[in-house]
Amino acid sequence: MMLANCNKQNAFTIAEKIRISVEEMNNFNYPQITISMGISTFPNEGSDIKNVIKQADDALRIAKEQGKNKIYLY
Repeated sequence: MMLANCNKQNAFTIAEKIRISVEEMNNFNYPQITISMGISTFPNEGSDIKNVIKQADDALRIAKEQGKNKIYLY
């Protein structure tokens, strides 16, 4: 997800609300669903979109390595 004109803290707040909403969903007879997200911002983590996406992907990998169902700020 890309957010225009959104600083890192606001992006984290939005991501955390989404993460909690997914975690709290009633998935009936199926296993619980959780999500992890990685956050990076322009221009802090990259000078172009490819770098920012790579940093977000790296942050996602770190979130999963930390136990999943996490948000990681790069």
